[in-house]
Amino acid sequence: MTALFGRARELTLLDARLAAAASGQRGLALLEGEPGIGETRLADEACERARARDFLVARGAALSDAGAPALACWRAVARSLSQALRKVLDADASSSSGAVDEARWRLFEAFADALSSHARDKPLLIMLDDLHDADVASVELLLFWVRNVQHGCWLVIGTLRDAASRVSSANDALLARIQRKAETIQVGPLSLDDVSAWMRMSPWTNSNSVTWPARISASRPTHNSLRPSGRRTIIGLRRCCARCVRPCTGASTTPNVGPNRAG
Repeated sequence: MTALFGRARELTLLDARLAAAASGQRGLALLEGEPGIGETRLADEACERARARDFLVARGAALSDAGAPALACWRAVARSLSQALRKVLDADASSSSGAVDEARWRLFEAFADALSSHARDKPLLIMLDDLHDADVASVELLLFWVRNVQHGCWLVIGTLRDAASRVSSANDALLARIQRKAETIQVGPLSLDDVSAWMRMSPWTNSNSVTWPARISASRPTHNSLRPSGRRTIIGLRRCCARCVRPCTGASTTPNVGPNRAG
């Protein structure tokens, strides 16, 4: 995995969450930002740091496909841990007696009990990507988990588009309730200092291009003035999430490196 560039503030917050989970606390952290700004890359880095701390790491991602099964992201979590967890989610909840809500509650309870058993011997990190695309049942299960699992050492990290970038859905109210239970870490563009430092590392930069951020910061140009034809602009560079901000190896002085779209 390419080394992460910048993001000191966000990584400090995530490291604190990991340390708290390792010491016996439980919690939920959400990485929120516009599409492509780098939430997923930060979550990937958190997973790597968790493994270095001897966490058990389980990952899942929501699916936006119309035909995706219910609880898709949790099914991926179950697959990464044990066959027993998969069987819990594969159980036909409709065969349970009583109301549908009661059947779902029993399913959630059985899954939470089975999953939390993995957090007894070592801390558990659950990473859920693209929660804005999650089906209703997946978000309901996350809310159930955060509210009801009060034992073991665990941390859930989720990625989520900011409200301005999300398409309205049946999950809006549920996501708002989830956010009230979470520490939300806003993921914005790279800082001007980070962009300047990265440009100095790149073989295609020169003394003039390295001063772009300082000149732009001083002049405070409009958004449109930062998009001259045929040039990489500071807006594009700042939107890079640092997953791919390694020095370009090409010889051209006008790089053809698009902003990172992971997340």
